[in-house]
Amino acid sequence: MALSLTTAFLLIVILGARILQGSWTAPGAFFGLIWMIASVPAVIVLPSYVSPATMLLIASFIVAMVLGSQITLQRRPMPEPLPAPVGVRPRPVPKLRGLSVAVLIFALGGFSASVGYVWDAGYSLMDLADGETWLDLAIHYSAARYHGDYVEPLAVRFLLASNFVGALVGGMLVALARTTLVRIIGALPVFAGALITVITTAKSPMLLAGVFVLSGWLAHRASIGTSLERPPTARRWLLVGAGVAAMGVIGTASLALRYGTDTTDAALLTERIAGYVFGHMIALSAWLSTENWSLFTPTWGAFTFAGLFEFLGLSRRAAGLYDPIGLNDWSAESNVFSALRGVIGDFSLIGGWALTVLVGAGAGRAYSRLRAGTGTVLSRLGLAIYYAVACWSPIVSILSYNVMLLAIVVAAITLLLASRLFEADRESRRPGNQLSSESF
Repeated sequence: MALSLTTAFLLIVILGARILQGSWTAPGAFFGLIWMIASVPAVIVLPSYVSPATMLLIASFIVAMVLGSQITLQRRPMPEPLPAPVGVRPRPVPKLRGLSVAVLIFALGGFSASVGYVWDAGYSLMDLADGETWLDLAIHYSAARYHGDYVEPLAVRFLLASNFVGALVGGMLVALARTTLVRIIGALPVFAGALITVITTAKSPMLLAGVFVLSGWLAHRASIGTSLERPPTARRWLLVGAGVAAMGVIGTASLALRYGTDTTDAALLTERIAGYVFGHMIALSAWLSTENWSLFTPTWGAFTFAGLFEFLGLSRRAAGLYDPIGLNDWSAESNVFSALRGVIGDFSLIGGWALTVLVGAGAGRAYSRLRAGTGTVLSRLGLAIYYAVACWSPIVSILSYNVMLLAIVVAAITLLLASRLFEADRESRRPGNQLSSESF
């Protein structure tokens, strides 16, 4: 009964955020939408393992995000675009140039990373013609990651960061694209991430690339003045559904390569998939019920920015970040406790709420400026990063990965250069000449 009441309360908070902010893409409402998708299915499927306290905790952080974003959210309408000449289809004029080439180069870095993984395992590209090699690679990297202290070569890490840059910028390219070819280029980092997932069985390269493409797309749609409240077309729903289904198939296939594909392993695969889908809620519930709060000591960012803290020598990051909690069979297998545990562990519950309010305020400011047509490329990037942080928050802080921090810095430089190229190109044209919207 308590779980039903707290779940209902969470849904009321989320729907209230949507009504208050007017769109699911507004920062507070978007954060609520992500956590509705992440929490409610677990309550329906595994209610015995999810605590009412967890639902209240999630609701409190959504309230904090809504409060922060609402402070800076402005309801100024987008300026109306100038009418297009008779017979010419109106299209938004991009303010970036050279994105296609940039995304292509960064995505090639992602495909090169997959080659690096093959070489690092002691195989050649010619060996990939043998199907057994793919199974051997999956077993090799599963053992290395879960039973050893495997660390990717530095070159592979840089190439992974390159692919994430391509994904973040590629989402903006997809928003600008008017041809199928350009959209495919924008999605190339996801394909590269999927290839890495198949080789290493790690889901994060594919999922993070997909999250970054989605985040970049959402941020840039706000910046070009397209109504995000317009109902999606059936074709768009079909494409999104196909993309999600493809990721699900690839993720399942990578698990099959890791654990085997015979009938005996079918139950194990089902259990592992359920663990990936629901594990974060069960683990978070277990942590809330077993944490000794009387001995709580803030770690001031050691979890939220784990990679950076380790790089600076301020702390040492453990493999997996958290140890599983043996409260039940599910929590004994999962070390995914969501970004909320990291924020609370770093700054306490009250400090976590305060930080969430500040993040929401920054996201609301960027969102408002972009919707008002006054945002810069850095506003677009900031909003895209916020969307990515929100999407990944049920798993862990996306800023705990050093490759992500590097990707954000490089993406900022790339977008600034693309903006400067656009401005230089516009200045070089004679007055009266119309800039083609295909110049990206």
